[in-house]
Amino acid sequence: MEALNLLSSQKFQEKVMGYLAMTVLLHENHEMLPLIIQSLQNDLQSRNEFHQCLALTAISNIGGKEMSESLAPIVQKLLVSKSTKAATKKKAAVCLLRLFRKYPELLTADPWAERISTLLDEPDMGLLTSIVSLLLGLAAADPKGYEPCQKKVIWLLTKIIINKDYTKDYLYYNIANPWLQVKLLRFLSFYAAPTDSTLRTRLYEILKKILGSVDVAKGQTVNHKNALNAVLFEAIDLVMQLDDDRETIRSALGLLGRFISAKEHSNIRYLALEALGHIGTLDSESSALVKRHQDTVILALRDPDISIRKRALDLLYGMCDKNNAKGIVSEMLSYLLTADFQIRDELVLKIAILAEKFAANYSWYVDVILQLIALAGDFVSDDIWYRVVQIVTNHEDVQKYAAQTIFQAVQQKTAHETAVKVGAYILGEFGHLISETPGSGPKDQFDALFDKYASASLATRALMLTTYVKFVNLYPELTQHVRSVFQQNQTSFDAEIQQRSCEYLRLTLGSEELLQTVWDVMPAFPERPGLRMADSDSTATPKRERSSTGGNTSTPPASPPPLHNVTPAATVSVTPSVTATSPAPPPKSNHMKDLEDIFAIGNEGTAAQPALAPSNVMTANHNAVAMQAAVPVHQDLMGLNPIPVASQGANYPSRSNPDLTKKCFSNAEGLLYQDEFLQIGFKSEFSKGMGRVMLYYGNVSSHDLQNITATVTSSPNVVVNPAPMASVLPSKNQGQQMVMVTAVSGFAETPHLQLSFQAGGVQHQFSLALPVVLTKFTEPTGISGPQFFQAWRETENPPLSDSVILKPASGNLSVPYLSDIIARVFHLSVLQNVDPNGNNIVAAGNLVSSKGADPVLLRIETNPQAGMYRVTFRSTDPQITSGLKDLVSQLLV
Repeated sequence: MEALNLLSSQKFQEKVMGYLAMTVLLHENHEMLPLIIQSLQNDLQSRNEFHQCLALTAISNIGGKEMSESLAPIVQKLLVSKSTKAATKKKAAVCLLRLFRKYPELLTADPWAERISTLLDEPDMGLLTSIVSLLLGLAAADPKGYEPCQKKVIWLLTKIIINKDYTKDYLYYNIANPWLQVKLLRFLSFYAAPTDSTLRTRLYEILKKILGSVDVAKGQTVNHKNALNAVLFEAIDLVMQLDDDRETIRSALGLLGRFISAKEHSNIRYLALEALGHIGTLDSESSALVKRHQDTVILALRDPDISIRKRALDLLYGMCDKNNAKGIVSEMLSYLLTADFQIRDELVLKIAILAEKFAANYSWYVDVILQLIALAGDFVSDDIWYRVVQIVTNHEDVQKYAAQTIFQAVQQKTAHETAVKVGAYILGEFGHLISETPGSGPKDQFDALFDKYASASLATRALMLTTYVKFVNLYPELTQHVRSVFQQNQTSFDAEIQQRSCEYLRLTLGSEELLQTVWDVMPAFPERPGLRMADSDSTATPKRERSSTGGNTSTPPASPPPLHNVTPAATVSVTPSVTATSPAPPPKSNHMKDLEDIFAIGNEGTAAQPALAPSNVMTANHNAVAMQAAVPVHQDLMGLNPIPVASQGANYPSRSNPDLTKKCFSNAEGLLYQDEFLQIGFKSEFSKGMGRVMLYYGNVSSHDLQNITATVTSSPNVVVNPAPMASVLPSKNQGQQMVMVTAVSGFAETPHLQLSFQAGGVQHQFSLALPVVLTKFTEPTGISGPQFFQAWRETENPPLSDSVILKPASGNLSVPYLSDIIARVFHLSVLQNVDPNGNNIVAAGNLVSSKGADPVLLRIETNPQAGMYRVTFRSTDPQITSGLKDLVSQLLV
């Protein structure tokens, strides 16, 4: 109430304090607002401009419907009155804009178009800026009705830009009132070019003047360039909106081509790339002019700024056509090797769309999709491989080529699971077309798929079972092998796998006529409008939306839409995915009792390793044979030299330094190795079961390193894909090698780099442990005490649980010190107030791999008197438990 009393005071200081208190304490729905409306009205109608300005400021800050309806007419009168001073008019214009944005019905175009047009004759530049802000807000909401202001706006631009009629007070770093220029140009973009020839000529004269001012900015300050570029890009946007003067458009394109060069600031390059994308959509001539800058746009894909890389990718996608499709797709595939994880989804989808839309032949399309799967299989959605299956099924001329190519891809030891899905379907339908080719016989096809069965997901296994029963129909000699697989899976814990195995086994025991009828070749998928790749003109990038339902594990959907027409409303809908039966919930227990005995501290015994289940014997034996096979070679995707993957048994002496190795396992970057010839450093990043490690080779000797070969070990549980590197590294030079890593599941073996080179005529060979360990793929997760107890009990028996007793050299057993290591190195979430012993630590997290997320539980029991502690790991995957136990001895001691 005291603040309300101060509003009525005639002393300026008291009135200011009243308004200040009111704007701080009241809001638009406050019950006391009706009490102050009269005071505000009195101040608005007074002849004191300071009182008027205080009232206008309060109305703008507080607002409210009742206040707006009562006071808006008075504010409008203040704005149009000739007796109102400029400072008050400025605040009235901004106040009206604030009220209009909240209550648009307060101002309509019918009475206000003429009034605001008259206000544009004001000579004061500051007042004009406020009035044009109001005009811009009104036109942005509804441009209709404000067309008469177009003439006045062009006259104002002529006054500022052509005639240079302005005061020095509004000269900002030699740019005349850039804020007003930007607002005026933006207002003109709401309308077509003037029909009056004089106005039209004057408008393009203004635009050419602005576009020609860029050379003046050379050697100027940063502030001058910023102000000039603000006006310049607004003018370019207006040129694109008008789209009726070819000379001006060509001038704008020339400027944008200069702006996307590496010499310009990142913000300017970003805006230039965005503007080029808009201009390229105007017409065929503009599109052709934009395509001249293709090489510069490709270079922008390597820009350090991710926002520029994303914008360059969008522009490259938009400028693609039949003539340059192969080159652009090839560049995108090259960029995919080093692309950031957050844009790989979008990049993969764009490549798939372009490959389908502009494919000169279907063989090239199949090659591109297989390269996509090999390079970024985790980002290839089901929609993409469904589409491959549909195209191959509907076109006989590509079926044999697709079968042969996909068979070769599946044979690779590091084949991605999506490639296995495609291979299972294509070989099941068209594998007979290559069965007479040496090395591609029925047994070869069966072995290639079966080698991936053990590490495949449940949905993929179900699809492979369907392929096997089709093999029986096509190749009777495989009947016994297939029946053996079905018999092993009759007792599978997964209901879908179990049901398919039982039903398929029964079919193989029936008549051949029934088998041939049920498993006949799939008919062609029905074509939909716009399905053919070369006929669609759409180049818009669809928004990616993953299907919320699971995949049909037997056949793709009847007719998936073409990828370039995929929209959220047309997302492929498929049958529900395979689901495993869930165990019954455990009985409720007393948590305090669990705290006393949950960790089984007194139980030091270990249970015997359970025997291999009968259903897994064949799988285990088959994988053991596969591990003894010859060293595989990666497919040459980009026309580069093939990169071999070394077997685990490669006889290279290890030169891993324990201290360096420990630091590399704990950090994202560092020094991996150093001697008198070579220094190897690395930088790495890991996320969602995937990672990339950039190796930096520095030749510190006076000799050239020659005949360099750098291979890596791999295993079924961790896939490592190295990029090619040069065979010669000159003296005092540096080389790089990107290594892509995917965790298939938990693993205990650390991948090794097998390095060989010649220096001064002497051959050097050795191996180094790569900084790729289980802890790189763990992620913290916060769980409650009861959730931790339940998970701990469910994994209490070996091999899911294992522990090790350690004695740190430093003797530091403090809880904060160990908690920091657990969070920073092991990437687990330390749980507070869960363990009843304050000297102990418990933590939880997930190990993320391509098969999903496996829980990881940890407990550290400290004994300060003995200077020792025991670390216990538990997980649902024995490989994870074993691997983490081995790591903890290296990282914590």
